[in-house]
Amino acid sequence: MPDLPAQAPPPLGPEWLPALLLGEVDSTQTRLSLDFSRFPSTDSRWRLCLARSQTQGVGRSGARWLAPVDSALLMTIGAQLIISPSILPRASLVAGLAVAQTLVRLGASVRIKWPNDLMVLHQNRWLKLGGILCQMLAGPRGDPIWLCGLGLNVSQVDPSLAGHAIALQDLGIQVPIPELAGTLAQAIRQQFLAWQQRGGALDVAATQAHLCFLGDSVSLDCGGPLPLRAVLVGIDHQGALIVRNSQQSLTTCTPLHIAASFGSPGWQPRGTDGISCATSDR
Repeated sequence: MPDLPAQAPPPLGPEWLPALLLGEVDSTQTRLSLDFSRFPSTDSRWRLCLARSQTQGVGRSGARWLAPVDSALLMTIGAQLIISPSILPRASLVAGLAVAQTLVRLGASVRIKWPNDLMVLHQNRWLKLGGILCQMLAGPRGDPIWLCGLGLNVSQVDPSLAGHAIALQDLGIQVPIPELAGTLAQAIRQQFLAWQQRGGALDVAATQAHLCFLGDSVSLDCGGPLPLRAVLVGIDHQGALIVRNSQQSLTTCTPLHIAASFGSPGWQPRGTDGISCATSDR
């Protein structure tokens, strides 16, 4: 039954408060935000909210996210942290790196589709495995609260998204959701603390090693009337993409959308590569 709470992850250590375990919720980010409001932080311990299903999970640009009960990892972690609002847009890349590195160790060749999607190239198609949404909120005392929501397909995807999304089970990877939640929560926390210690600069080498479309021709929606077609060369310390345009000059950009260009590995017709995934990360 979806109203039964999620199973607890393994003990996370003294850096964490006991996990908030829920059944069906509107959004794990909403619930963890309420938890911070009701029980203001008195120390720097982190919090984890884990649910079995969501009814109002939202991704980037307000896209709707779907997941059958007990089919996906649905979690949000958060802590009272002080980071500059100017570097907040990079947070999803930091969390994405932690998730990608962890899943690669489990055998999934996961890549980060800028800025917050988790993708797998399967049978020459880029399929969505999950997504990340980070945000900063003002706590009840005006203290900054950082939240990171993660949704990851574990055992199945919604049938309506067949051909656009994929689950870990499809890749031959079977990990209990509570165990996976604990492992990823720790990995994101550690990656985030390292990012803070670098003064907000990304780990460029590690991020590029897990970047989707690297070296491929891409189509970039930069807000103009026509998409920019270029080759993705890399990413800079601020999280902007580095591309080589048709004049063979390098430039940086932070597009509204990125997709593989026609003829590149994993190319899909416009409108399919940006479809909401069968995960819910908030």
